Amino acid sequence: MGRHNSTSSSHVERRLAIKQASAYMARTGTTTSRYLDHYRSSDKNLIKLLRKDFGDRSRYSSIGNAVATTWLISFEQISRNPLAAQRSGRKAYAFITQRDGQDSFDIHRLVRLVMRNWLDDKGQVRECRVAVLRRLAEAFPFPKHENREVWMRYLPHAQAALEYGDDAAEAEVDLLFHMAASFSILGKYKEAEAMYRQTLELRQKVLGAEHPDTLASMNNLAHVLYSLGKYGEAEAMHRQTLELTEKVLGAEHPSTLTSMMNLANVLGSLGKYKEAEAIHRQTLNLSGKVLGVEHPSTLDSMKSLANVVNNLGMAEEAEAMHRQTLKLREKVLGAEHPDALASMNDLANILQRQGKYEEAEAMHRQDWKLTQKVLGAKHPSTLDSVNNLASVLQRQGKYEEAEASIGRIGS
Repeated sequence: MGRHNSTSSSHVERRLAIKQASAYMARTGTTTSRYLDHYRSSDKNLIKLLRKDFGDRSRYSSIGNAVATTWLISFEQISRNPLAAQRSGRKAYAFITQRDGQDSFDIHRLVRLVMRNWLDDKGQVRECRVAVLRRLAEAFPFPKHENREVWMRYLPHAQAALEYGDDAAEAEVDLLFHMAASFSILGKYKEAEAMYRQTLELRQKVLGAEHPDTLASMNNLAHVLYSLGKYGEAEAMHRQTLELTEKVLGAEHPSTLTSMMNLANVLGSLGKYKEAEAIHRQTLNLSGKVLGVEHPSTLDSMKSLANVVNNLGMAEEAEAMHRQTLKLREKVLGAEHPDALASMNDLANILQRQGKYEEAEAMHRQDWKLTQKVLGAKHPSTLDSVNNLASVLQRQGKYEEAEASIGRIGS
């Protein structure tokens, strides 16, 4: 078990080689005998390409590989064509296969490997990589819950392109920023932190320390540090971001208000509740005035203020505020939006703290079910949700059911 089946692999490779050869001859009108001449003459270049990046390099010291040889013949032909014809050419020569009913293509791993080595041999790897990154930067949208299906398709391609080399061009900084935001949404905070640090460094270098885009990178990095529990570093960075954002954009700019709220959230986590409350109340007041009472950012401020009010012991005010936030988020964003689910979780928590266990349990069950559906079983928010459900079950003496719920966390 787990051992490589060389006979099966060779059979698959021969089938792919025959498919590529047939496609080439059909596309170019080449006879079989003429194609065989091409095949034999390409063998030297082929062995050179195949000696790179294969585990068993000795395999290619004296013999050729059918897949790569047919690839080399066809790709040399394609490279002579105008750029506009190359995608259709790659498809016609069976290098790429279009998925049914989709604007997506699959490339066989051997074709991909030899293509990379061919570009390396021609000295065109960096040029090709930069072109790919620029195209991805144009296509990759700023990630939100609403366009998740789009950016999730681009994310693995962007990762692969960035990992193949350490010279991310300054022009691709927006792509790095969008990828970092994607990882943050997915709950992969360590990956997000690394990319936000790289983005911040590039933007400081290219745009300057006080450019709005640089400040956005600083804010988002600080927010991820907060999500990772690095509160001290997050507080220092949020204070710096707020000071610069207010100076550059003004005290009532939406970015300034976001920066204020993020700083107050960190202060709350550090137990500095009074300072956090004052900032949250100021932010909520300004956000309602500038953006409107039902704007998502205003609702973010309302939720954050409710949390710190609860920590100050004002449970009834906090509960009322959480109920209002949940109602408005469901109205504005939809019942299954991650922000609405976060409000449901917050409200269930405060109900539990007040001893309203039955209502809290029902809400935690609903929140866990929806969060798992929307974000996935392993997302940090889903794990928090099932842990909170287990907690309220324990409070009611439902220990077996609580243990079963906790067991779901590790499954």
